[in-house]
Amino acid sequence: MAAPHGWLAWLGPWLTGLGVTVAIMVGADLLLDPEEWWAGLIVLGGISLWVAWDSTRIGIRNYRTQLANDPVMLLFLCFMFWIPVFPWYLIVRQGIRRGLVPLRRRATTR
Repeated sequence: MAAPHGWLAWLGPWLTGLGVTVAIMVGADLLLDPEEWWAGLIVLGGISLWVAWDSTRIGIRNYRTQLANDPVMLLFLCFMFWIPVFPWYLIVRQGIRRGLVPLRRRATTR
C-alpha cells in the first residue's frame, strides 16, 4: 500500500495530536481538583520539554518549515500555545520522518 500524499499525509498526525490534546484536557478535568491547577502546568512543561528535545534530535532547523526554530523557542511556543503548536509539531515531525518536508537550501559562499 502506497503512502498517502497531499493533505491525507498530514491528516493522521494531525488527528493524533488533536486526540492527545483532547485526552489530556479531559483527563485533567476529570482527575484534578480546581485547586491543583499546577499539575496541568507540569504536564504542559513536560510535553514542551519533549518537543524541544525531539526537535534537536531530528534536526528540525535543517528543514523548510515554520517550526524550524531554536529548541528554547519551541519550548516557549509549545508551553504558551499548546493546543495549536503541539499537533502542528507532530504533523511536521511525521512529515520529516516520511521524507515529505524538504530540506532548507544552504546559501553558497564564493
